[in-house]
Amino acid sequence: MYTKYEPPVISATIFYYDLSYQTTTAQTVLAILEEFGMFPPEKIHAGKLTNNRYLHADEYAKALLTHAYSEKDILGIGMASGDSRQVVDFWKIDWTFTYYKCSRRVGACQVLPWNTLTIQSTYGRLRDKSVLNSFLMCLRELIRFIEPFYAAVDDVSHKVAVMNHVREQHFVPDRIQAIYWGNYFGRQHCEKYGLDRLSSMPAYDIETLGQGIFLPCQNPLWILTQKKLPPGEKKSPDFCHYSQ
Repeated sequence: MYTKYEPPVISATIFYYDLSYQTTTAQTVLAILEEFGMFPPEKIHAGKLTNNRYLHADEYAKALLTHAYSEKDILGIGMASGDSRQVVDFWKIDWTFTYYKCSRRVGACQVLPWNTLTIQSTYGRLRDKSVLNSFLMCLRELIRFIEPFYAAVDDVSHKVAVMNHVREQHFVPDRIQAIYWGNYFGRQHCEKYGLDRLSSMPAYDIETLGQGIFLPCQNPLWILTQKKLPPGEKKSPDFCHYSQ
């Protein structure tokens, strides 16, 4: 449920492991974002490098963010364009890193920590079909490059409601907690559950992507426009919940 001043937002979160934080990783991710219209931003956040606040992005933004990814004491990067109070033309990226990045004491880890890369866009912006297609293509290219173990795409408010419904307090990496509009299961999940079982979900489509599979459970045009589909468009299956 959104408050009065919150615009509805679609969010795609990629969960992945990276304990080396090479600058080449950041360079490639930023290049993918730029290719699909989500870079350069109007403002950036890079911890102590931007005095822990958002600053106007200049011509050095890419170099600064690339450096921030490899810098030991930077635990998050933020980028945004547009007015967050408006429904149209606002997008945001949050890139958060594990706290083990500060110490790099990997040998002391009992559980391998993960990083998250979240791209968000307002419904108003995504109602342009070309922008929607770019958003989804950007997500696919990021998945191909990063090779995450999991990714989820859905309305931000609905994500919270689903987690509350299944009585989960926080994300865990070793099991499937819930099913969202879009679901990517990487190699770890495919090996644990088997491709046949994952492919049996009542999905709108099944797409092999990287080392895993991407399962959108509804037609993206339907979920974003809330209108009847054009003639010939494939409809979504009846879908509520998928039990393990």
